[in-house]
Parts: sequence; C-alpha cells; structure tokens
Amino acid sequence: MTPQQKSFNFASLLLCACMFASGACGIILEYIQASLASMILGNAFEQWAMVIGLMMFWMGFGSLIQTRISKPYLVYAFIGIEIFLALAGGFSPTLTYLSYGYTWSSTFLSASSAS
Repeated sequence: MTPQQKSFNFASLLLCACMFASGACGIILEYIQASLASMILGNAFEQWAMVIGLMMFWMGFGSLIQTRISKPYLVYAFIGIEIFLALAGGFSPTLTYLSYGYTWSSTFLSASSAS
C-alpha cells in the first residue's frame, strides 16, 4: 500500500456518526429548552439567547475537562457523559414543568389570594 492510499477505517466512520448524532441531539435539546423557557417565562428572544449562551458555556467547559481525562478512558468517558446528558435532557421538560407547578404557580396564587 502506498502512502497516498488510505484504507477504510470503520472505527473512524462510527466515531463521525456518533459525533453527528450527538450534535443533532444537542441542537434538538437546545430547541426544546428554549421553547419551554419561552412558554413559561415569556420574552422569547431573551430565553433563546440565554439557552444558547448556556449551551456554549458548557461546551467550552466540557472541552476544558476533556483535556484532563487520560487517553485510555476517553471513549468510556464519552459514552458515560452522553448517557447522562440523554437522561438529563430527556427528563428536563418534565422536571421543569413539575418544578414550575410546585413553586411559581403556587407563589402567585397565594400572593393574589392574600390581597
């Protein structure tokens, strides 16, 4: 094999597919969180900007932490973090609605009935 020819590497293709799927899920989660925040808190522009800013901050923080993980554990760390983010992102709308229902709405109702 000459140096110019490259063999097909299935592991690289699989890694690229996982990264694409992870990015697509991140964009979908960002859309869900921004829509949910806009519905609950109003001011859609501010909520979208806040969600995008937080996502960018945590992406930078994740890249900083990634440099401190030793090379043999990178794949395991990636899988564990993605599973955690999938669970957190999947349950976050439900937890947001529950927390809003038990805090904000009861606060406003008791404040309006007291006056």
